[in-house]
Amino acid sequence: MRAIIVDDETKARDTLKGLLEILDAQVEIVGEAATVNEGESLLRQIEADVLFLDIELADGSGFEILNRLGKIKPKVVFTTAYDNHAVEAFRKNAIDYLLKPISLDELSESLDKVREFTAIPQQSESIMSLVNELKEKMTSRRIAINSSNKMSFVEVNDIIYCKSESAYSTVFMIDGSKIMSTSTLKSLEADFVADGFFRVNNSYLVNLSKIKTFNKTVNHGVVILENGDSVEVSRRKKAELMRLLKRI
Repeated sequence: MRAIIVDDETKARDTLKGLLEILDAQVEIVGEAATVNEGESLLRQIEADVLFLDIELADGSGFEILNRLGKIKPKVVFTTAYDNHAVEAFRKNAIDYLLKPISLDELSESLDKVREFTAIPQQSESIMSLVNELKEKMTSRRIAINSSNKMSFVEVNDIIYCKSESAYSTVFMIDGSKIMSTSTLKSLEADFVADGFFRVNNSYLVNLSKIKTFNKTVNHGVVILENGDSVEVSRRKKAELMRLLKRI
């Protein structure tokens, strides 16, 4: 079995490789990547039987890789350190999900599923079913945003955008209020990836449903949000943002 590992933490990749060696599962690691761009490039160049894909990466989320691949449909085993209700959605759609730290038993079971899962078109349908189910589950969900001195409970869809403040983030709400979160923007991106949020540049994560206007002629693009705030789009994110907006 040929495998590719996409995870932004070297230690996590090494740990997974070590577990595979202990299992003596006859898995050959044919490629490793740490970012969305590296992962996409690798999967376009190398054919693998299974992709171990971390959800939260340095430059975005693992879902972005799958969105970019188009007709290329690898067998995916998702890995993450975040334990939330999305786990059940993955499992119901016949795509395995490993929670870090990964156990030998769970990894062994995942490999068995990969060996049995030979119908790639079925997995393609499962991925789409997964994404749709996650969106349905999370569209109106309430979340807790941790601040240094309190915990705020909000509807995800009431968030217009999030701005990076180094190790913290500012969450801008539809009612004009702001919440200083102790989470990094990278962490919030992983939490909101199925809610229709998109990271338009290194510092901003926006709710696509709150975009009123996308001006394509200013620099690499500028989005105008419902509260009147404008956010610049980075060059490497422009094409992907345009594709996402066409689907809304």
